[in-house]
Amino acid sequence: AFSISSYPQYGTLLNGLADLFAAKPNQMMLSAGSDEAFLALCSVFIEPGRDTAVIANPTFGVIKQALVSAEAKIIEVPVRADMSFDLAALDEAVKTKPKLVILPTPDNPTGAVLPLDFVRQWSLQCPDTVFVIDEAYYEYCGVTALPLIDDRSNLLVLRTFSKAWGLAGLRVGVTIGSASLIALLKKVRLPFPVSSLSAELVLRALDMRELVERQADETMARKHALLPRLQERGLEFVAGGANFYLLKMGKDAAAFCDHLRLNKIL
Repeated sequence: AFSISSYPQYGTLLNGLADLFAAKPNQMMLSAGSDEAFLALCSVFIEPGRDTAVIANPTFGVIKQALVSAEAKIIEVPVRADMSFDLAALDEAVKTKPKLVILPTPDNPTGAVLPLDFVRQWSLQCPDTVFVIDEAYYEYCGVTALPLIDDRSNLLVLRTFSKAWGLAGLRVGVTIGSASLIALLKKVRLPFPVSSLSAELVLRALDMRELVERQADETMARKHALLPRLQERGLEFVAGGANFYLLKMGKDAAAFCDHLRLNKIL
């Protein structure tokens, strides 16, 4: 029974998530969105002032924030001019055997998608490096490293209910990986990061999986129908692999944002 007068119980929700992610309950950790997971990751795997982490630049802002607060040595690999990952440069950075490699795919704000072959290859070549793949926008692109977690003890995949599931206000994220890595992360995570109410609402939302997947597909179809129309107008854009695209507005950017706001588009 669901009650807000007692502390949260996560067993039922973890069983539901085990089905969604084809993972075991002890291979998953709940967190207050992905943000809290990044802080936990840096707490566990970064020795302040000593350990190195590899990230892309630009990338999801919370990642660098968490690494800076953990006093990590950060190797930032700039994206290419077309906003895609510079795979050759990332490969060189990974060869230095950092402690952590954190790459969202698709990334935010670039929309860059990381080919799975690189994750497969890197995680095998560098067994002492922990690879963190943030798949917040998975439902829009369908590329996932999840099938690799049973073979790799140094791989973690992050998922969230904030994007395609439309539940950002509930603050629910899930970290999936080997039971040994998850056990380490749980040592530094707060005991009840997700409220009883959030846990219950996500559990109920799991029944709507097919609807969520269909709506994500429809969103991408609308996006792909819109891009040729931008092209016809001679506008420069980066399509990316998620439910957004980057539009190059140059000196008109501020006026364009104001125009959108007037038309109730934030």
